[in-house]
Amino acid sequence: MIRFAPGMAALVLLAGCGAPPQGVVPGAVNDQNAVAGSASPDESWTAKGLKQRDLLYVTNADGTVSVFRYWQRSLVGVLTHFKRPWGACSDQSGDVYITDFTAAKVYEYAHGGTKAIKVLDDPGYSPEGCSVAPGSGDLAVGNGTDYYYYYTDGSLAIYPHGSGSPILYKTNDEDHFTSCAYDNHGDLLTVSRYGYYGLYTQFYYLPKQSSKLIPMNLPGPGQSSSGWDYVQGVAFDGKYFVVASYDRLYRFTINVKAQYVDTITLSGGYGSVAAPAIYRKSLKGEGTQVVGGASDDNKSAVDYWRYPAGGNAIDAITKDLDAPSGVAISLGKE
Repeated sequence: MIRFAPGMAALVLLAGCGAPPQGVVPGAVNDQNAVAGSASPDESWTAKGLKQRDLLYVTNADGTVSVFRYWQRSLVGVLTHFKRPWGACSDQSGDVYITDFTAAKVYEYAHGGTKAIKVLDDPGYSPEGCSVAPGSGDLAVGNGTDYYYYYTDGSLAIYPHGSGSPILYKTNDEDHFTSCAYDNHGDLLTVSRYGYYGLYTQFYYLPKQSSKLIPMNLPGPGQSSSGWDYVQGVAFDGKYFVVASYDRLYRFTINVKAQYVDTITLSGGYGSVAAPAIYRKSLKGEGTQVVGGASDDNKSAVDYWRYPAGGNAIDAITKDLDAPSGVAISLGKE
């Protein structure tokens, strides 16, 4: 049974935590049995000996998830049988969550595993970005809406301890939640495409154990007189919340109110980065690299940058990808 946040009216749920790369429409699936690389088109596979390896998971428009060794950038697996895998995130143990935009499900995989160890039904309208809270293991999922039917409102779903039925947080507005990020304390920042046609960006803050989303104004150079234009995703780097907009990362501290810290410029990559992932060696550590997918003109890439230095991309993955929309880093076991 679905549980609703205290004080919220029951929701009318219709069938069906990053924003899409420019030019990509969720649900526009190519052959869902197509698999990157030389893998069998019908079976998931991963190489052996990945337990101690840092891995990068990338969701693709062809219905697959590509798995790479993070540092070597070599393909070591492909997960299949999705309809449209969209967002990706990982927890402290290295388990990876994949949101399926079209199937309205969230799949959990063990680090390097080929079969889902858990499948969660998402009662929202198309799951996109996700994030896992340290400590509690709560899973947050941003629910958007069908891109052709913007009159349907989205919701933020929180699965306690990453299981069971979620608590749904919903505003009275036309919010379509796309991306979310927990900090080390369990506080959450989420972003929405706001309005019937998704023309505006709205941020919300959910403090730990809160029952209500708090509208949050994020000041700084990323915000124009009409507000934020296009936000690909939000992340947490171990110290600051990070907002990705076009080729820039804007960093903030949030304590009741948001305070702008600085801007990091990413250059030399393939294009505007979809929801980024920030490499942190441990929960207590701060980010040292940032990665993100991009696609345009039938070409795709996942670019790597130094963090927080930014500047020119230092490397890229350009094979075994198809319009990547989500990335997640799963740390190997020591």
